[in-house]
Amino acid sequence: MKKIFEKKFENSVKLNLNVKDEFIELAGLKIYQEHDQDCCETVYADFSILENYKKQLENYKEISKIEIKSVKDMGFIIFLYKKPYYNGEEAQERIGILINCYNEQNGYYSDNLNIKIFNKKENIFEFESEKCDVII
Repeated sequence: MKKIFEKKFENSVKLNLNVKDEFIELAGLKIYQEHDQDCCETVYADFSILENYKKQLENYKEISKIEIKSVKDMGFIIFLYKKPYYNGEEAQERIGILINCYNEQNGYYSDNLNIKIFNKKENIFEFESEKCDVII
C-alpha cells in the first residue's frame, strides 16, 4: 500500500456521507472517478461498497483526518480517523474501507481509472488507480 492523499482537519468535521455511482462526498470533499469509456468496456470504482458500512460509520459522524492509500491491482482504501480521548490522552481511532476498482473488457482497452478529489471550489488532488482488477 502506498499513501497517496491525506487531509487533516484542525477541528473535527461532520462526515456527511453521500454515495453515488460516479462519486462520493464526505467531509466536504468530493471523490470522483473518471475513465474515457469505449463501447466494449467498463472501468470503474465501486463506491457502492460504502452502503455496506453505514452501521459502522455511525461511529464516525465527525472525523479528524482522511487518508487514501492505493492497493495494487485492487483499487484504494479510504481511512477515516476520529480523535477519541481516553483519560485525557488523545488517541486516533480509524476505519478503512477498500474501494475496489473493476475493469470489464476483452483486454484491448485501457484500464486507467483517474480519481479526482475536489473541495467545494476546485480540484485539489488527482491520482490514477494502480491497474484495476480484470474481469473478463
